Amino acid sequence: MTNFQHQKITQTAGRPLWQDSFSQIALWGLGLEFLLPFFCSLLWKIRYPKLLLARTAGLNVLFLLTLSPFLLGFFGMAAKIFRKARTALLFERLARPMAVLGISAFLFCCLFPPYCSQTGRQENYLLMDKIDDEIKREILEIFPKGLPPSADGIRYQYYKYESLMEQSLQLSLGMSLPEKEFHQEAARLEGLPILRRAEKMEDKGILLLKEKTGGGLEIHTTIDSPSRRVIVSVSFRKIRKRPPFNRFFAELLNPVYQIV
Repeated sequence: MTNFQHQKITQTAGRPLWQDSFSQIALWGLGLEFLLPFFCSLLWKIRYPKLLLARTAGLNVLFLLTLSPFLLGFFGMAAKIFRKARTALLFERLARPMAVLGISAFLFCCLFPPYCSQTGRQENYLLMDKIDDEIKREILEIFPKGLPPSADGIRYQYYKYESLMEQSLQLSLGMSLPEKEFHQEAARLEGLPILRRAEKMEDKGILLLKEKTGGGLEIHTTIDSPSRRVIVSVSFRKIRKRPPFNRFFAELLNPVYQIV
């Protein structure tokens, strides 16, 4: 490192934080992190009831790459504060490629979000993100309208993920019921029109029903008479043939323009 470069790093070490290039990079990188969930929620409507990081290694790596400008700025400021001129100079040289990497990862994450909507809280029962009307109608037909107060051992899970390439949804409910309520719920499930042609398997008092609707919803129900437990599980996955940007802009501009 030349004396001129060392002098330049030393002189900028005493600047106020808002004038330091590393602090500006760090704030800019932090802004990307706040904008990412906003854009993902707006574009893919995966905001309810709770956004969580998807459990996918590749998407998590992309999410960490969006942090690169913030990390660069943070460690660059630390190097200047502690007057590590060589280290600060190294971070300055890395600033441009790391910024490009962070923006690229941000744009990619907007198309393939690292977030999903997921909950297991009973108070969020049947609260869902925006999904196809037909799928939502079938889900509301299969699941009980509410959780019975007499139910025990309730296990509820909701998960939705959406990206440029796919849309996936999973819901499951398991609960143990008193004898009278159990027989009522079992009769309701077996009498549903949507399960009229379901594949049936029964063994030792346990009845399994399996069906796939015309809309693509896969249904699995377990009616366990010995344990008086009912399990209902549905899943849906759709691989997109083309990006849904036309639908996104149509919904966004619908109050003003008539889209044909």
